[in-house]
Amino acid sequence: MDNTYYAHNEVIVSSKEGVQHKQGVDATEPIKIKGIFLIDAEPSPDTIAFQEFEGKKALTKEEKYQIFMEHVEKVAKNLGVPILFLDGESTMA
Repeated sequence: MDNTYYAHNEVIVSSKEGVQHKQGVDATEPIKIKGIFLIDAEPSPDTIAFQEFEGKKALTKEEKYQIFMEHVEKVAKNLGVPILFLDGESTMA
């Protein structure tokens, strides 16, 4: 993650092996969980608008954190993986 401050980092999540996400990139190998992460940010205006359109309320940063922490500590401990907080917003490309 060195030299990525203010960069657009990409997180790709796969749930099975053999998936090729991009041309020129090898397909996924057997899945190994290396960490559990939360994008730690207030909801974006787009997220708020979409949630309102769906008749829902976007969770605040604190609400997401509370729900995440209720469930993640035991899972991370059992798997022996770190809990990661990614500072920034998610986007859909």
